[in-house]
Amino acid sequence: MRQAACRLAAGEFNVALFTSSIQLEHLLEIAHSRNLESQVREALQRDVAIASLGPVMMAALETLASRRHYSELPQDGRAGKSRRGIGRSHLSAKRAAQKAK
Repeated sequence: MRQAACRLAAGEFNVALFTSSIQLEHLLEIAHSRNLESQVREALQRDVAIASLGPVMMAALETLASRRHYSELPQDGRAGKSRRGIGRSHLSAKRAAQKAK
């Protein structure tokens, strides 16, 4: 998680997948301890396409990362396939937005 916080702050990720709210809480705690919290929050708010699993995680994203644009994944056995599809579609959308800038 420490490496993820550093790489996220450095802009090395295009997509983030969170399956539980504690993951996001731990990421932000680690980022804070490394003086990277503002960069991580900015990346989560603007730079990274985010997919989440379930309504609790969606609420955590809205509260902790001030993020309202993300995709919720199904909570059944199809989640693995859905993650791949969501990641590809988010990455395509992100790249298109970057080209438009």
